[in-house]
Amino acid sequence: TQTGTVTEYRYNVAGRLVEVVRDGTILGTYTYDPFGRRVRKETADGIRYFVYAEEGLVAEVDGQGVGIRSYGFQPDGQWTTDPVFLKAEGDYAFYQNDHLGTPQKLFSSQGMEVWGAYYRGFGKELVTKNLTSNPLRFPGQYKDEEIGYNYNYNRFYIENAGYYNRPDPLGLTGGINFYSYAFQNPNMHIDPEGLIVCTLQKVAAAWECGERLEEASEKARQYLWWCEAAWWHCRYKGYIYPDGAEEICKNNPPSEEECEKLEDFGWASHARAYCANHPEVIEPISSSLDDCMKEAIKLAFCRGGPKGTPSPRVPPGP
Repeated sequence: TQTGTVTEYRYNVAGRLVEVVRDGTILGTYTYDPFGRRVRKETADGIRYFVYAEEGLVAEVDGQGVGIRSYGFQPDGQWTTDPVFLKAEGDYAFYQNDHLGTPQKLFSSQGMEVWGAYYRGFGKELVTKNLTSNPLRFPGQYKDEEIGYNYNYNRFYIENAGYYNRPDPLGLTGGINFYSYAFQNPNMHIDPEGLIVCTLQKVAAAWECGERLEEASEKARQYLWWCEAAWWHCRYKGYIYPDGAEEICKNNPPSEEECEKLEDFGWASHARAYCANHPEVIEPISSSLDDCMKEAIKLAFCRGGPKGTPSPRVPPGP
């Protein structure tokens, strides 16, 4: 209740905001898909559907299926952050963003400014140019004019106050203040999904680390299989740990048939023993990657996870 006005916020069993009613008038109703992404909203302006791809929100269409807006984001960027372009009514406009990835200006294909804004510390915007509507705000946030909140995927962000409408779904894992935004430091941290705060200095490093981890893991799998198959090959040829056995194995790579025999005869444990005596063979999975792996797992959310794995909002990739 505020100045005699009563606003009701209604949630579903998953804690998602599904309806806002003010003094008996429905301001908006919201629908989500099984991944938690908002896919539909209905306001006084009509019905709007939201379309997502691997990089995030890519389009909005009306109730008749007519396109309203489409978006493009930085390749390999964080999910629905750092937008590159907006297309509306057949015309393209290009974003100028700050160090966070928050839109500052939009320029038409002719170079004319068509949207611009200044922001207070916690994201309250002062729009200075509005020839083209732009709902994107802090990284991962979408401005819902009908209720004055920013949709931030897991929660709604109240920019006037600098906090969320609901407690952090992660509980204490996300910090002792369940409602705060970006550890109260919105100049250096972002929260693309209203869930996990990403530190700007670590995001790029963590993603590079994740890529290295992915590459190293693939090499590790290959090396481990080679190691197991090599052990079988050496045993099959009669070279069981003699001097120079490793060199012989390397110069005589095992055949597919010999590799298959590894599975048939269950020599994996013996192969691992061989690997333990020859650490150079399994160098790609050395302990030097341990800290990197932990950091990558912790912060992979901020970039949607390594290639080929499920991101928080989209199904597994190919």
